[in-house]
Amino acid sequence: MPKTSDLLGRFRRDAGASAAVLFSLALVPVLGLTGAAVDYSNFERGRSHLQDAVDSAALAAARATGGDFSEPMLATIEETARVYVRQNNHDGEEEVAVAIDPAERAVTVTATLHLKTLIAHFIGVDEFVFGAEATARLDGASDPICILALDPTLKKAIEFTGPSEVRAPNCAIHANSVADNALFKRGPGTVEAASVCAVGGHDGEFAPVPTGHCRAVLDPFPWLEIPEAKGTCDAVDLRVDAGPATLKPGHYCGGIELRKGAEVTLEPGVYLLSDGPLDLTAHSSLAGEGVTFVFHGKDGYLNVHAHGDIDVKAPTEGPLEGFVMVEDRASSEASRSFVHGDGSVRIVGTIYLPNHEMRFYGSGALNEDAEQMAIIANNIGFKGDSSSTFMTTINADYAKAGFEQPVARMPVTAALVH
Repeated sequence: MPKTSDLLGRFRRDAGASAAVLFSLALVPVLGLTGAAVDYSNFERGRSHLQDAVDSAALAAARATGGDFSEPMLATIEETARVYVRQNNHDGEEEVAVAIDPAERAVTVTATLHLKTLIAHFIGVDEFVFGAEATARLDGASDPICILALDPTLKKAIEFTGPSEVRAPNCAIHANSVADNALFKRGPGTVEAASVCAVGGHDGEFAPVPTGHCRAVLDPFPWLEIPEAKGTCDAVDLRVDAGPATLKPGHYCGGIELRKGAEVTLEPGVYLLSDGPLDLTAHSSLAGEGVTFVFHGKDGYLNVHAHGDIDVKAPTEGPLEGFVMVEDRASSEASRSFVHGDGSVRIVGTIYLPNHEMRFYGSGALNEDAEQMAIIANNIGFKGDSSSTFMTTINADYAKAGFEQPVARMPVTAALVH
């Protein structure tokens, strides 16, 4: 007969074996639940990452349009969306579809992701398949800017006074100033533009009513290389008296003055004016195509007196394409440039004087038949005299003018709609 101690030992061995079996059986659902929890956590993380990726992709693609949904832009919009999905999703190989709706100014990005499982594949679930979608729509105008005041705080940064009419039918007026009267108008004239906007506010009547709290437009041409005024002077304090004359591109120290009766024709090229203005006195005239004036140093500015005639057009090729007047950014002193009416004034191209105060005075018509003009300055003013209305027409037909330079445009914002 077995001893009691042997029976107890056998019982313990049998009980231990049973416990091991029971533990093993219990471990299967525990591991299954743990594995399911891990896979589910990966699934939720992956779905969240994918949604974030398509959100950012839709916003980036919409912003990339700059408001341009033309046929040549479609490939760029789609590629921007795909790149942003790839860069912002880290959980697998996604399938991306991009839908572009020019009428709604919207971009929809859809992505599908196949995510491999870690544990669930033991029970026949090899992958999770899930998707995400986002649509971004542009808000705000994207018109080319033809009048831009860069000063961030100045009151009356863009000012219209007296019987002055400004018509900019296919471009925008924009003031960077945060002042509550950044855009200011007084007098019987009218101001009409495709869109009117200010970072701050406006005082006066405009058409359309200006939009406030717009985003600031930074200097749109930071890439532009301004030609340096180096070397000897080709002329010093040049004064042209009555009669016809022809000037060549070069370095004009002390500026250029056209006296009464002077009729000057410019050969194409760059005219560097150091420490002096381009000054047209009454009853003088200046004409030239393919020309750019570059103002350097002290007293570098434009002054077209009443009854002075100017007809100039910027180059249609080369590094200064589309720029008719620019200034040295390093100039420490702000200058004031004037264009007085009563004469014939036609300026085709972009006036880029970011440190200047730019003023248009007088009566008559300015730029009546010019295909394009843009004015980018620290601050800008238009003032008609009491005798008659001063009419300024500003167009933005860059193609008709023969320019291909980048156009400064009104800022647009993109928002997710779902």
